[in-house]
Amino acid sequence: NAIATANQRGMLFVVAAGNSNTNNDTTTSYPCNSPQPNVLCVAATDHNDNKASFSSYGAVNVDLGAPGVSILSTVPTGTCSLCTSSGYRFLSGTSMATPHVAGAAALVLAQFPNFTPVDIKNRLMQTVDKVPSLAGRTVTEGRLNVNQALTSAAVATPITIVARGTPVNGIYPIMVVRI
Repeated sequence: NAIATANQRGMLFVVAAGNSNTNNDTTTSYPCNSPQPNVLCVAATDHNDNKASFSSYGAVNVDLGAPGVSILSTVPTGTCSLCTSSGYRFLSGTSMATPHVAGAAALVLAQFPNFTPVDIKNRLMQTVDKVPSLAGRTVTEGRLNVNQALTSAAVATPITIVARGTPVNGIYPIMVVRI
């Protein structure tokens, strides 16, 4: 299992929950539902801290939310359907929310260089801002707060994930953050 091997080698996997507005606790979605402790699954929120209408969710399998609506991103230039002449475009999706969390993980590692991947995951999860739209829809019921993750004096007991899904033929489409 690639994610388990990555965990042993000190890698945190920050992954998107998906854009089908489904409950990942009842509809399996990989790698979000991976049972490995180094997987941090991200839902998308909008500028009002609402769960994005398209964002998948799950009180057991989706860990936290992050901004994922109308995010300015780089895109190819040229004539493809996603291309623009400027190389920039506003996009929405859990794949727009996930880089916020991956970047926060890198900042936490810089601030706390002895943290393991699970320590970083716990820190990010324990310092979220609780938001009503994620209550019962993510493990933390909150949205990423990078400032709290970097400056909070004490962090509570690590969050225990009660259950996660299992891999299908060991295959995961993944985004890897090396820490």
